[in-house]
Amino acid sequence: MSNMSNNDEFSAGNKPFAVFLLLLFVGVAALWLKFHPNSPLRPYTDLYIMFPEVGPLEPGDAVVVGGLVKGKVKSVQLVDHGVWVGIAIDKDVPVPINTTFQVANTGILGKRLVDINLGDHSELFAHGDTLEGGFDMSSTSLGYAAHELLLGIDTLLQVSADVWNITVGDKQVQRKAKNIVRRTKRDVRQVKRVVKNTKEDFRTLQATFNTLELQIEGLGDIFTNVASGLSDSLQQLDKKLEEISFTADTLTEKLDWITAKLESDENTAGALLLNESLHKQAVELVANIRNLATSVRKKGLDMNVDIF
Repeated sequence: MSNMSNNDEFSAGNKPFAVFLLLLFVGVAALWLKFHPNSPLRPYTDLYIMFPEVGPLEPGDAVVVGGLVKGKVKSVQLVDHGVWVGIAIDKDVPVPINTTFQVANTGILGKRLVDINLGDHSELFAHGDTLEGGFDMSSTSLGYAAHELLLGIDTLLQVSADVWNITVGDKQVQRKAKNIVRRTKRDVRQVKRVVKNTKEDFRTLQATFNTLELQIEGLGDIFTNVASGLSDSLQQLDKKLEEISFTADTLTEKLDWITAKLESDENTAGALLLNESLHKQAVELVANIRNLATSVRKKGLDMNVDIF
């Protein structure tokens, strides 16, 4: 009887403590459900963003606004032209339509997050809206930097083709333009050598190389079936050459931008500088195109100066 009495007294004496622990647990759980970004009870605005690439971003990663965690990544879906990322943002955070979204790194281990820079527009994104996002170039991969460089060369090929098409009546211009085809093929071979020595980062760029090869082969056909003279009037030719000169200036700015990107402190992007001669040749190609357009405008098809 004495032992039963002692047990009853012990149980009765610990009831307040047990109640306290229970209330403490319930309180912590309530606070978590109220304030934690992964709480299923928090009201969110869902947005769906198309990024060119996201790296190791995955569901549950943070969505940061002004340095504060204000949401989470809900889904990541790879498609042909990019990656759809579904995010959930606290409903108390208004998101103007001129807001920018970027995938960025955080911490020494390089964990990914979605960084939001709020705009100042009065119109706001609504629940379920879709939009375009960017990629933080300070933490870009080697593959993305190389992809941008290839796009610049791809555009150069297009401009070169325009110049050749409007000067098909001159044999000397044809000979000089064929040199550009030869040099451009050499540039693409150099890019391919870089790709061959690289692993996963470059595999997704294979389609771009195939496109470049087809364009180069098509350029060779232009000179095989060349016409005997120009069909456009001099006035139309002059207008077209002005457009091409403007495009060449734009390409120079693009190449300068790519150079600055590759010369960043980021080691992965900086690795492309090992092939910096490729970029120099692309810059020379732009200058050659501009010189060709200027010479044709001033002298017609009398190409006495060896431009290339």
